[in-house]
Amino acid sequence: MAEREPRDGDERGDWVDRATAVARWLGLNPIKVRWKLEAWRGRMQARRDELAMRAELVRRRQQNCPQCGRLSEGGERRCPSCGASLEGRTTLALRRIGLALPDFVSVSSLLAVAILAVYARTAGAQADAGWFELRIDTLVRFGGQWPPLVDAGEWWRLGTAIFLHAGVLHLVFNLLALSQVGPAVETIFGRSRMLFFFMLTGLLASLASYAVGRNAVSIGASGAIMGLIGVAAGWGHRAGTGRGRDIRNRMLQWAVYTMLFGLMIGADNAAHLGGFVAGAGLGLVSRPVWSDGPWRRRLAPLLGLTGFAAAAAAVTLTLAPPVEHGTADEAETVANNAELRRLAEPYKRACAEYRAGRPEAARAALRGGSLEGLAGADASPDLLEELCDGIDDLLERCRRFPVEGLAVFQTPPADLRLRTQLEATWRTTCEAWND
Repeated sequence: MAEREPRDGDERGDWVDRATAVARWLGLNPIKVRWKLEAWRGRMQARRDELAMRAELVRRRQQNCPQCGRLSEGGERRCPSCGASLEGRTTLALRRIGLALPDFVSVSSLLAVAILAVYARTAGAQADAGWFELRIDTLVRFGGQWPPLVDAGEWWRLGTAIFLHAGVLHLVFNLLALSQVGPAVETIFGRSRMLFFFMLTGLLASLASYAVGRNAVSIGASGAIMGLIGVAAGWGHRAGTGRGRDIRNRMLQWAVYTMLFGLMIGADNAAHLGGFVAGAGLGLVSRPVWSDGPWRRRLAPLLGLTGFAAAAAAVTLTLAPPVEHGTADEAETVANNAELRRLAEPYKRACAEYRAGRPEAARAALRGGSLEGLAGADASPDLLEELCDGIDDLLERCRRFPVEGLAVFQTPPADLRLRTQLEATWRTTCEAWND
C-alpha cells in the first residue's frame, strides 16, 4: 500500500500520495496514514452517493397511495385506483427529506392553533413577567395539573394541562413534534380518530402523572403527542409491511429521544410513558381507514365528535377556569384543606362505626389514621370513647365558632395579625371536620 500508484483518472490519489509522503517525512507510519485516509475517503464517497440517491428520490414525482398502495405516475392529486387524496409535490418532497407539513385544515393544525391561543391567553395574564416563561402560579391558575388540587376535586385539570406550556421553548418543541407525528396518524387513521386518540392518550398521560404522585405542576401536550407516537408505532408493528416497519422505527426513535430528553431536563416522564403505552395499545387494535368496514366508518364521526367535545371543553376551561387560584399561596391553601380533610376522614368514620355499636369496624377504620396509639387493634373501648367525645366537643365548638369567634377555642391574642391567622386555621379545621 505504501507504494500504491494513483488509478487512471483518479485525481484524488495525488493528495493521498502527497499526504503520505509528508507523513513519512515527519516520521509517521506511512502505511497507517494512507489506510486512514483511504477509509475516510471511502466514507465520504458513500455519503455523497447516499445524498445523490436521496436527491434523486426527492425529484421523483411517483408516490404510493397511502390507502391501496398503488404507484401513481406523478402529478395526480387523487389515486386513480381508490380515489384517495395524494400529496402535492412540495409536501411529498419535504416528507422524503424527513419533514412533514400538516394541511391547513388538518386536526394537527387546529390543535396547534388551540395550543397557541391558550399560550397567548396565559402569557398575557402575566404581562409583567414577560412572554417567554410562565410562572408556576400562572400555570396553576389556568389549569395546570397539581395533585393536591386534583385531590380537592378539580379533575378537569387532567384535561386542561394538555394545552398549557411552561415557556416558548417548551411550546415550540411540542408544536414541532405535533407537526411531524400528527399528519402520519391522520393519514393512517383519519382526522376523526386522530383527534380522539390525541385527547384520550393525553388524559391517560395526565392520569399516569397524577397516579405517580409527583409533587409538581404537570403541563404540556407531550403526553398526548407521545400517545400519537405510540399509536403510529403500534399500527406499524401490526401492519408488518416495509412502510409499517419504517413508521414504527421512526416513532420508536421519537419516543426514545423524548424520554432521554425528559430525563436530562427533569420532565414528566410518567406522563410520556403513560401516553406512549396507551397509544401503542390503541395502534395495535385499531385498523387504518382503508380497511374500515361500514360500521367502523359510521363510528369514526362519533369518535371525532367525542374528541372534539373533550378538546373544546379543555380549551374553554383553560381560557376561563371555573376555579380561580390567583396565587400560589391560595392554591396551597386549597391543597392543605384537602389534605386535612383526608387526615380527618378515618377518625370520623371510626366514631360513626363506634356510635353505631360496631367497635371492630371502628378499629378497622382507624388503621388509616396517623395518630400513634390508635392503630386499629390497639384502640381500647375507653380510648375510642375518649376519641369520639373529643371529636363531638370539637364539632360543638365549630358550630359556635361563626358566632362566638376564636374564644370558643382559646383566648384571642392581642396581636391582630396572629389572631387573623388563628381564625383562618380554625375555620379550615372546622370545614374539614364538618364535611
